[in-house]
Amino acid sequence: MCTDVKISELLTEVEYFSEDEYSYAFMIDGLGRVLMHPLLPNAAVVKSTEDPGGMGKKTLTKFLTKPHGKLVNDGSRDVSLTAYFYWGSIPQSNLSLCVVLVDESYSEIDESQFQLSDADLPNVFMYHNRSLLKDSFSDCKFYSRRVTSDRSSVKFSQSAFQNPFQYLDRDETAEDVTNYGNYLTRQKLTNPGFKSAIRSAVWATYAAEQYWKSHPVRFVSWRHIGTKDKNLSWSFIAETS
Repeated sequence: MCTDVKISELLTEVEYFSEDEYSYAFMIDGLGRVLMHPLLPNAAVVKSTEDPGGMGKKTLTKFLTKPHGKLVNDGSRDVSLTAYFYWGSIPQSNLSLCVVLVDESYSEIDESQFQLSDADLPNVFMYHNRSLLKDSFSDCKFYSRRVTSDRSSVKFSQSAFQNPFQYLDRDETAEDVTNYGNYLTRQKLTNPGFKSAIRSAVWATYAAEQYWKSHPVRFVSWRHIGTKDKNLSWSFIAETS
């Protein structure tokens, strides 16, 4: 049997894994040789005639590497976490795909870096789609959009969620946004599906908002922040002077 297929297409469904996650995927052939892995260069051409293995799952305690920075000289450390392995053969090929899922993510931003008071916490999050919930913020108009200068707004991409299709395959409701807010402001402990690093990222943008409000500048009407892993975008409308 011979099959020509782009290897990149075989990993389309797991491309949401980003550099701040412990979860990853790798591919093996019928002999168990690793063909694609985050720590290996991508293979240009693969020839394999052996039959692939079956499918299954297993839970293991695994040491995973957490880098201290972006450079090799920054070093790293190993952490022991529970990992969930799921594998199966790819139809009409001699290859198998294994996805390793870890519930935790790591981030250069930690919640302990932000000393938020009880008065601050209710103000750290306002969802970008204000039509889903009522609020008492004053409205203004920005290029035909209903906006407010009272609070910054937050928008998530599918990469912010442990299950990206939770965001892509359904319309968000007022209940969803309420659950987002309860978790991000620590009113409730239940995580509505975010990756573990999202709350610290939201808190970081709140700190940026407070700095900008205390350092006004002239002729600025819009400020925008996007996290490097594309999990979060944040906007702040500033009054011009």
